[in-house]
Amino acid sequence: MILSSHNEWGRLRSVVVGRADNARVPVDDISLRAINYAHARPHGVVHGLYPATVIDEANEDLEYLCEVFVRAGVTVYRPEVPDTAVSHGAGRWHSDGYYAFCPRDGLLVVGETVIEAPMVLPARYTDAFPYRRILQAAMRDGARWLAAPRPQLTDEGYDEAAGETFGMTIVRFVLLFCVLCVHFVI
Repeated sequence: MILSSHNEWGRLRSVVVGRADNARVPVDDISLRAINYAHARPHGVVHGLYPATVIDEANEDLEYLCEVFVRAGVTVYRPEVPDTAVSHGAGRWHSDGYYAFCPRDGLLVVGETVIEAPMVLPARYTDAFPYRRILQAAMRDGARWLAAPRPQLTDEGYDEAAGETFGMTIVRFVLLFCVLCVHFVI
């Protein structure tokens, strides 16, 4: 099985390692200021690619990590390089991309099921796209792939001032989560 997880302590057989190519700070909007850049108010967030040295150093570190995994007999899967400059949107919002650096933020593997998270930021709406080739191969290998319902991501759903005091920055009930925040208690 390409992607499978039944516990956190068994032998690691395969892993998905992200990449930093084309990592960028997305278009400034209320969601970005509420979730990631509360300190940037009221001046906004500087939009654009991360500096080339940051991207290059991050990729160098990720390549080394992959080498460590391969030497340990672990199969390493890598996403496609994202085109983060492409604008996407739905309804009343639009954004460009963010990165494909953290597969664990948007994809959760439970048993042989991969759950694609409905990300909190419009800029991360297409986060799973660079991983589609891996997910499709996993499905051919017997895995199930579920995608949670996509939220509307309207401006009214965020309170950008709350982030300054570590308050609740998402103010309307919508199904939003990133996998990093999912915990299971057995």
